[in-house]
Amino acid sequence: MVDRVGQQLGSYRLLRLLGRGGFAEVYLGEHVRLSSYVAVKVLNTQLAGSDAEGFQLEAHTIARLLHPHIIRIFDYDVADGIPFLVMDYAPNGTLRNYHPKGTRVLLSSIVSYVQQVADALQYAHSQKVIHRDIKPENMLVGRNNEVLLSDFGIATLSQSSRYQDTGDIVGTVAYMAPEQIQGKHYPASDQYSLGIVVYEWLSGERPFHGSFSEIAVQQAVAPPPPLRMKVPDIPPEIEQVILIALAKNPHQRFANVTDFAIALQQASMSAPSLPTVPTRNPLSPANVDSTPPNTSTSSQPERKLPRRIVLAGLAGAGLVAAGAGIAWLIHAQSSSIVAKSSQPGKISGTQVPRTPIAGNESPSSGSWSRLTSLPSPEAFNVAIYVRLQQRDYIYMTGGYRGQNRTPKHDNNLYRYDIAAAQWEIVTNNFPGMFNNAVVQDNQNRLFFTGGYSPDNNIVTTLLYMYQPDTEALQEVVPPGNISFGYAGSMLSDQNGHLYLTQGFMKVVNTYTKSGTGWYRYDIAGNQWYSLAPLPLGVGYAVLAPDGQGGIVLLGGVTDTEQQYGTTGIYRYNIALDNWKHEPTASPQAFNGSASCPVGKGQVVVVGGYDPVQNTVLNNTWLIDLSTLNPRALAPLPGGGSRLGAAACDQAGNVYLVRGDTNDPNGPSADFLKLSLNI
Repeated sequence: MVDRVGQQLGSYRLLRLLGRGGFAEVYLGEHVRLSSYVAVKVLNTQLAGSDAEGFQLEAHTIARLLHPHIIRIFDYDVADGIPFLVMDYAPNGTLRNYHPKGTRVLLSSIVSYVQQVADALQYAHSQKVIHRDIKPENMLVGRNNEVLLSDFGIATLSQSSRYQDTGDIVGTVAYMAPEQIQGKHYPASDQYSLGIVVYEWLSGERPFHGSFSEIAVQQAVAPPPPLRMKVPDIPPEIEQVILIALAKNPHQRFANVTDFAIALQQASMSAPSLPTVPTRNPLSPANVDSTPPNTSTSSQPERKLPRRIVLAGLAGAGLVAAGAGIAWLIHAQSSSIVAKSSQPGKISGTQVPRTPIAGNESPSSGSWSRLTSLPSPEAFNVAIYVRLQQRDYIYMTGGYRGQNRTPKHDNNLYRYDIAAAQWEIVTNNFPGMFNNAVVQDNQNRLFFTGGYSPDNNIVTTLLYMYQPDTEALQEVVPPGNISFGYAGSMLSDQNGHLYLTQGFMKVVNTYTKSGTGWYRYDIAGNQWYSLAPLPLGVGYAVLAPDGQGGIVLLGGVTDTEQQYGTTGIYRYNIALDNWKHEPTASPQAFNGSASCPVGKGQVVVVGGYDPVQNTVLNNTWLIDLSTLNPRALAPLPGGGSRLGAAACDQAGNVYLVRGDTNDPNGPSADFLKLSLNI
């Protein structure tokens, strides 16, 4: 290995070696003009011509990965044939530093680590990028003790054309999925590798041992040794979760890595405190060596073995017929893994089990199915169905991700491609908005109320107009006599008018009441009108057209703390501008429920919050807004829903972002569909 200390690559002077692995060396670097410290990863290869251009192209793809749990790449180049990447310097080392080989990790720490890594992987997979080398050495510890995943694509970037012809296998075989050994790579491959890491953290050792080729054969055919043999007190629920993630067939793993993280977290809730062997205090920088390896390079170099040798060994065992070549950067292109494992209605017992509930199979009550999980847990957000360019989508704003997550809130705008069963990020700099409302007008434009802004901790009276086809976003500022805040409701009459309730004008924990303001916005003329006030100031209410030219307001709560709900129903006469209190009561006090109109003057309402019992509800209702007759539908499986979001596609399908649950750790990443026969 060449000692490059003191050399300059581009604008970066290499100060000292931080770590060394089979593919690269990592140096502490300093920008020669800015005097800022960075980590410079120098790949152990020489590139020229088309190889250098290929490196630049794929490095650009990796540099576009922007996520709070992915190490940032600031720059990249090829200097005198030497390819290098410049990334953020993480001074606290890696999780391998904190938990050396042979140590067991506290279950609570494992759950936290997995949630953060899964968040990063789910985002990368949504961007068509697969990591391929998940291991503790590639999990850095940031300045705020958050986990930062590094080395996306480093294994492929390190290959020059001389390696591609031989089809070398690159990576760390101890964490490698069976299909990777055959030269195939799917998002589920990263899940398998993360499962190996969790197995190691729980038991203190990886499941398979031996030479490179011996481990490769074990990864392909041998079941992992039972965890209960190594950790007698491990709950069977946790072991079952790990076994699903370590299924040899990628189709039999969890539908996605987020589902794996959620299943592990749920299984851990019923687990006793597992005993541990002596280990370092989790995420305590004082326990890290003074000269930490800043990155992903392993303390033991990964061994590269020509794939034909490994495949020959596997074929000798009757395991492999052939393998695909290794590309520069593996993308999740036409893989059937994502589509097949996350098709609606095909939740198998080996993936995310569907929770059976009495009466759930009645055709008249509808049926629930799990869909591809959200890119990250979300609550306090909104969702809406959009048909765009002959494709069907569910658009969803980012929301509150949880007190223990970094960042706590999400400013992305997402959309779910219904046919492809995949989430994608539309933009990562959408205005922050909590507990707001969204509607679509007759020109396919989306209107969002500002709600509560987590960016500056204020309640904003603001409307945003968004055009999905051009991604243009425009602010609509109401006049001073119009004020609406968060937890308000909004409706489009599909004739160029929006109707809005006032909601709350002060933040939570102020114990203030909702306003009674009721407004109309004429879109074409940009005119605002203050209408007859609400009979009762409520937030988190259900607002829907009754199919007869009127508007119905159901339920809601009067206070910011959601303690005082109402079952009242009020009908608004648009022509007369007046409200009528209906004698019929709603079937429950709709408090933080998710709702959407399904057409024919009907609305579906899901979940809510019971402040008396301090519990999140799983009730589902179909309400005829003409007769006000409610019909109980199939209860929401797997727990309740509070401050989630619902979107109806007008074809009898309701798409639900679960939001908050009874889980004290924060929101859920569940995304479900209710299929109705109406």
